[in-house]
Amino acid sequence: MYYGAGHLIFQRTEQLRRQMTSAESIIWKHIHINEWKLKFRRQDPILCYVVDFYYQLKLVIEIDGGIHEVEEVKRKDIEREETLKRLGLIVIRFKNEEVYKNPKTVMEKIDQTIRNLQSSPSGDGGCKTEISHYIEQLKDAYDGEPWFGRNAKQLLSEIGEDKAFVRPNDQHSLLELVWHMATWREFTINCIQPSQGLNLKHFEELDWRQLDHNNRALWKEGLQKLHDTQQQLISILQQQDDTILEENVRERNYNYRKLINGVIQHDIYHLGQIAYIMKMQKNAG
Repeated sequence: MYYGAGHLIFQRTEQLRRQMTSAESIIWKHIHINEWKLKFRRQDPILCYVVDFYYQLKLVIEIDGGIHEVEEVKRKDIEREETLKRLGLIVIRFKNEEVYKNPKTVMEKIDQTIRNLQSSPSGDGGCKTEISHYIEQLKDAYDGEPWFGRNAKQLLSEIGEDKAFVRPNDQHSLLELVWHMATWREFTINCIQPSQGLNLKHFEELDWRQLDHNNRALWKEGLQKLHDTQQQLISILQQQDDTILEENVRERNYNYRKLINGVIQHDIYHLGQIAYIMKMQKNAG
């Protein structure tokens, strides 16, 4: 759940996922594959923060080490928690010692909190179940832990600028693929929150636009546009409920369920294409 988290926070997130504490690892082992059959995300960005664990029912789980006993850190923790609560999030905290000495008690508290949320009117048992599922898939493909391997950010970070502008066998370059993916995010965003003068024809003309392959700045600009449109799309979807899924997309003969599913499948398809091109380039030396 991003809530406008910036680029630096996403970088910090990736670092923290590689450096989980032993107490965090214990909790992750229990909740990653769990009896509730729910999907948690670890080290998830929210605003300017990275929370230890997050679940789409708007539950945040924080695991506090000894540094959190320092007065200045305590003050910042209180400010952070108040900010998260203003977003409608439920925050529960555990000290490292609790996790080490009484993991069963910790899991029972997490279990009870989840059951309370599920039984509440705003829980995932209500009207947000399906759209929340789509949000999770979008996030997984972009910077999470997708079923198909490396996420988009990991994959694209491995591409050298010189490789991004190469057209293999006169096909689309990696540069063009990134801009293409961003374009259809922009289209989806505009469908949900229309901007004056931006219609279907506008986005069809932008699709596979002519890009100056001598302008090296376009690679970083394309990556940033993909990042920005990802955040914007997630933010907009978080404001919707499942009723939008049955609504027809303007200028199209299908509904938003098909459109959002299409964006997810579109990402997966082109990430596979990007991985294949990268492998070709590597083999070619």
